[in-house]
Amino acid sequence: MIVILVMLYVGLAVVDSQFTISKIYKYGLMVELNPVIRRLVAKVGVEWGVFLGVSLPTFLICFLGYWNHSLMFLLLGMRITLFQHQMEARRIERAR
Repeated sequence: MIVILVMLYVGLAVVDSQFTISKIYKYGLMVELNPVIRRLVAKVGVEWGVFLGVSLPTFLICFLGYWNHSLMFLLLGMRITLFQHQMEARRIERAR
């Protein structure tokens, strides 16, 4: 059960990183609100910066969530909410 939750969380993180990369290319670096990702993108490039800025916290969360199931459920719910917000933002962008 927990392996499925971890896989779902990682899958949503991959989708998040793809949305972030496309927004940075389309609108510029200042569209990203996460200062860690902004610094990483400025130092190592867009793809690597977003990859490191999203995958390292994802790895840490999945590592900790593997032993604490309630934490994994909570963080998965937050990731799903983030995904819903991103889909809504994408819909609004396309409507313009």
